[in-house]
Amino acid sequence: MKWLFPSFLLSNARSINNKIDDLHTVIKHNCSDIACITETWLNTEIPDDSIELPGYIGPFRRDRQGKQGGGVLVYI
Repeated sequence: MKWLFPSFLLSNARSINNKIDDLHTVIKHNCSDIACITETWLNTEIPDDSIELPGYIGPFRRDRQGKQGGGVLVYI
């Protein structure tokens, strides 16, 4: 029996706003099935459509609370 496990990517972005294109390249290059991004620094002013990635479901996000750090983003 052959086991097929999904591939995961975990990254600490330290602000994803200006790195979304780089993130997409890394996810595609690594053939990641699931990507979990921490320290996104996203807030409610940033719409989902500005951080969507072609070929992935999501983004599923939990925005940061307050002014410093935080935030999680998941793509499947």
